Amino acid sequence: MTVKVSKPAINVREELADLKKPTGIAGQAMLAAETPQQQFNLIGAGRRNLIINGDFQVNQRGTSISSTVSDYHHGAADRWSFYRYGGTAIQAVVDTKEILPDGTPLRRYLRTTSDTTRVFNSYKVEDVLQFNNQLVTLSGWVKSSSSGIIGTDLEAGGALNFGTGGSTGVAIVGFGDGTKTGTTIASNWKRFEITFKVKDLSGYTIGPSNTSFLQLYITSDSQSNATGALDLAKVQLELGRIATPLEHRSYGEELAACQRFYQLLSVGTVFGATGTSNHQIGSYSISPMRATPTATVVSNILSSGTLYVVPTTNIHVRAGYTAGNAGAGNYNIYMNLSAEL
Repeated sequence: MTVKVSKPAINVREELADLKKPTGIAGQAMLAAETPQQQFNLIGAGRRNLIINGDFQVNQRGTSISSTVSDYHHGAADRWSFYRYGGTAIQAVVDTKEILPDGTPLRRYLRTTSDTTRVFNSYKVEDVLQFNNQLVTLSGWVKSSSSGIIGTDLEAGGALNFGTGGSTGVAIVGFGDGTKTGTTIASNWKRFEITFKVKDLSGYTIGPSNTSFLQLYITSDSQSNATGALDLAKVQLELGRIATPLEHRSYGEELAACQRFYQLLSVGTVFGATGTSNHQIGSYSISPMRATPTATVVSNILSSGTLYVVPTTNIHVRAGYTAGNAGAGNYNIYMNLSAEL
C-alpha cells in the first residue's frame, strides 16, 4: 500500500526568525540574499584582491631601492612605488617570522623610510572601469619602529586616471590624498580598513583599459611631517564594503602577474664577430606584457661597442651591439623591460 503524505510549504527564513536562532550579522546577510551571486559576493568567493603582490613576494628589481630624487620610483616590491619629498628615501622588503594579532603568520612586509619627511607609498591598479560606481575597500596591516611616526595617523588616498586619450584625471571624492584611515600607527601591527566610493564614470572619456588606472596612496600623517619607517603587510583592495582576509596566491602566479608590467631578462651567451656593425645577438620571446616595453641594458660587458635592446612587440625583443669587439662568450647580460603604468 502506498501512503501519500503532503505538508504545507514553509518559509525557512520565517521559521528561523520564529526560533530566534542567533545567526549574527553575516548570517542574517546570507539569509537575506536573494540570489547566489549576492551570496557569492558576501562570502568573498573567487578572486578578490585587485592588488598584485599585496604580500610582497616578488621583488625582481632587488630587495632594497634607494632614491635621492623627488619623484615616484619603482620600489623593491614589484608593482609598488614610493615618493621622496626630501633627503633619502628607501623601500625594502623585509623577511620575518612573526604572527599577526589575528593569529596568521607573516613572512614578509614592505618597509619605506625617509630621513627628512614622511614616507609615501603608491600603487596603480590597471583598468579604471572595473571601479565604475563601486564601493571599494582597502585593508592591510601597519606598524612602525620609528618614534617620528608612532602615534601619528595612517592616511590613504586615491585618484582616477582615464588613460591615453581619456579625460583629465581626478581625485576620488572623499578619498583624496591625506584621508585618515582611523588607524593610529604603533610599534605593533595594527589592522586598517577603509571603504570609499568611486563615482559614476559615464561622463568621462576612457582610454584603452590597459592605460587607465586607479592610483592609491598610503602614507603617515601629513600634519606631523613624521619621518622614519612605515611598515605595511598583507595589503588588499576589493570590491564591496567588507574587508576579507588576504587572498593568498602562489609565488608563480604573482610573478606571472608582475611580469605583465616588468621583467628582468637574462641573456647568457653572446655570439658575435669583431668589428661587425649593429650585429644582432639574438631574438627573445618574453612573457606577455601590458604594452611594448621600454628596455635598458643593466651593464655593458663588451670590450668595445655598446649593447642595445629593441622591443618589437609586447612578447618579443631583439638584442645586439653596435660596432665593436664582441666575440663569442658567456656574458650574463641582463635587460630591464618595463611596461609599468
